Amino acid sequence: TITIDIYERNVFANLPCNTVNGKILIDVNVKNSVTFLDLAATRATCKEIATEQEILLALESTTTYKFDGEKKIILCDKNGKSLLELTFDSDKYMKNR
Repeated sequence: TITIDIYERNVFANLPCNTVNGKILIDVNVKNSVTFLDLAATRATCKEIATEQEILLALESTTTYKFDGEKKIILCDKNGKSLLELTFDSDKYMKNR
């Protein structure tokens, strides 16, 4: 699970092996800008560590996002390449606001 809180400008991820915390930078001058900064993870290992490392690399490489329908957000790198597809749970998010 990855939680992106645009209001607090934080990211939290509960990945298979570790938890990750970090900050979000949004450049209002760049359309759909999002950069994940200061990512810090616990240092456990497990059989899914390779997948987890790919997720962390995707977060570190993200510079923009795009929507795919109403419930999907795709994180992209500086060249527009899709890195990670996330499902947006707006109902859950809005209940917490």
